[in-house]
Amino acid sequence: YFGDLTHNGIEDTDADGLSNALEYDIAADPTYGHDSDGDGLGDEAEAYFGTDPNWWDTDNDSMPDGWETKYGFDPKRPNDRDLDSDSDGWTDGREADYGTNPLEPDSDGDGVNDSVDADPLDSGNSETASSNNTAEITLTVGDSSGSHTELYLIRVGSFVLRMPRVTQTEYLFSRTYRTPLGKAYDGYVEALGDGDDDGDYDADVTGVGI
Repeated sequence: YFGDLTHNGIEDTDADGLSNALEYDIAADPTYGHDSDGDGLGDEAEAYFGTDPNWWDTDNDSMPDGWETKYGFDPKRPNDRDLDSDSDGWTDGREADYGTNPLEPDSDGDGVNDSVDADPLDSGNSETASSNNTAEITLTVGDSSGSHTELYLIRVGSFVLRMPRVTQTEYLFSRTYRTPLGKAYDGYVEALGDGDDDGDYDADVTGVGI
């Protein structure tokens, strides 16, 4: 597969979080990008970083392993969620929740910092967030069936809520996001690699106008 000259060493052909050149160095396959836990980090990359290939958040800080390695964070250090690496007023954990860049105070380059931007991922919207141009939506996902074994994520636009570890008393999880008024989003629920495929889950999106 290294004879394919259509790809170079800088690229990440299999989108597993490792460049082709690095995969060559560690004798991995740059065309194999299987991601068992759906965290954006392929199984071979998980082995390289020493993270758990069967759990999306090795250090349990609610930031996916793939997201942490993408931005140079340590996916095995649990105390970095509360840092604000770009000093924009949003913690790194908040940036992970919104899908913004934790190393750039203005992710969309519209001149307004993420924490006060009505839509921090839309360069065409440079309004400052207020009650007149934003609303709140709440994503909920979980497994309230008797087994409490299902693991899912719910995605609405760039907002993603993954279920953390489920217990017999904690099995429904919610997070609230600020969103611009009048914007439509696609959404879906996706099963995470939990070894259980009976299809029991709870998911909901609530808020003004929802």
